[in-house]
Amino acid sequence: MYYKRMSQAAVLIQSQFRSYYAQKRFRRSREAATIIQNRYRAYKEHERYKRSRSAAVIIQQRFRSVTFFCSLIMSAFTCTSCYYLESPQQQRGVCIALLFGLFVCLFV
Repeated sequence: MYYKRMSQAAVLIQSQFRSYYAQKRFRRSREAATIIQNRYRAYKEHERYKRSRSAAVIIQQRFRSVTFFCSLIMSAFTCTSCYYLESPQQQRGVCIALLFGLFVCLFV
């Protein structure tokens, strides 16, 4: 009788220990999965941020280059270094040719 009760008690302790250990393992794996998911989400968000930042930089560069080029075109029609030419058409032609050369240097 004593041996039977001790045996049942040992089986009960072992089953409780196995249950506790399985629950602990499950909690650890769930926490690990949560950490992996959080890191992956952070990585994807950082990638999205880098893409949007890069797009914003490109938009700013293009806008600045267009405004710069437009200001050069506007100043070409008031170019003072081309006044030695006879007609205004020649002056504009030389200034536009200079600007086109500058445009090619800037954007190619």
